[in-house]
Amino acid sequence: MKNSIDEDHGGFFNNLDRDGIVYDTTKQMWLQGRQIWNLCRLYNTLDEFKREDILKAAECGVDFVRKHGPVEGEGRIYFAVTQDGKVSVHAVSCFVHPLLLLVASLLFTASTGIPLSCLCFLTSLVSCKEKYLLKHSTLWLFQNSQLP
Repeated sequence: MKNSIDEDHGGFFNNLDRDGIVYDTTKQMWLQGRQIWNLCRLYNTLDEFKREDILKAAECGVDFVRKHGPVEGEGRIYFAVTQDGKVSVHAVSCFVHPLLLLVASLLFTASTGIPLSCLCFLTSLVSCKEKYLLKHSTLWLFQNSQLP
């Protein structure tokens, strides 16, 4: 975890080699959400991870994705951004990214008691055309996310 947290710009480096060296500073949004979820899950399930530094790391990710993830005015989430949050990959996701970020944000709120507005992620989900996928994937994620 020590090499993954971006102390300068927030969020997490997702591309590290076996030695923990960052080889690409691009930040994929779904991996940001996954790391937030993992940190909160560890905090809530294993006593050795019930530490302030774990929640601070999750908060670093939450702040980054809320600031740099949503495509302004479109209700979708960028696929990837640069280290400082500028658009890196112009492709946007209207389903998987916001769903994962929504679940990660909810788990963070459940872990810390800090209320977050998840409107940007909900708006993206509502605008999706994949209603069937949305229904079934949301059900699966909530059944398997194990919110406290």
